[in-house]
Amino acid sequence: GYNAEPWACEVTAFGYCGADADGKNLIWVIDKNGVLTISGTGAMADYTFKGSVEQNKTYAPWIDYVDKFDKLVFEKGITSIGEFAFYKCENITGDLVIPESVKTIGKGTFKRSGIDEFYFAGDAPNVENASSTMPSFDAEEDTLYYIANNTTWSESVENNLWNGYKALGSKLGDLDGDDKVMVYDAYTARLIAARLLVPTEWQFILGDVDGDGRITALDCNYIRRFAIGTINEFPVENQ
Repeated sequence: GYNAEPWACEVTAFGYCGADADGKNLIWVIDKNGVLTISGTGAMADYTFKGSVEQNKTYAPWIDYVDKFDKLVFEKGITSIGEFAFYKCENITGDLVIPESVKTIGKGTFKRSGIDEFYFAGDAPNVENASSTMPSFDAEEDTLYYIANNTTWSESVENNLWNGYKALGSKLGDLDGDDKVMVYDAYTARLIAARLLVPTEWQFILGDVDGDGRITALDCNYIRRFAIGTINEFPVENQ
């Protein structure tokens, strides 16, 4: 189980949101910086929304605190994101990294949320299709980004569409987003390794090409070697 205290920063609200162990397999925390973090292991509970005819589910517990957070973080270990969990959460803006542990995203989960860019660190999850009455995302507004080297995505995306959603691939080692892995990307990785540049979460995922959870001089070397053609894949692709 999870021990709900203490945390590294002051907490505005917290609780449980898991589908197992009386909900205690996952915990949610809103901190004083306006960040909602969900962590733990396993599946999230499914929820409903105000006005729904479903009577056997409750509202997501953070709905009462929507004025207290504007950023969402999922930690690795979560395997599903529940139905309607962030439906109409327009207070959450910007982008969101979906950890590689997530395998399922429920219906209506991010519909009409303020998030418009989703970055997937792992395999393509099970989602509600864009043509559904309650799709997992907003098909007209949202863009899904995936690691192009991942065949669960690349083999199911056609004409930049996946289940009706706009989906764009990013290459491992491509830290400047130009759809190429060049020596300059190795230089960028070296700046990150030397702590002279703070990477975005997506840059960190694309730059950790040896899969050790860090960007180091070793990653810089792999990216440089890939750029000049002395290797044709990264160690993380074989893990």
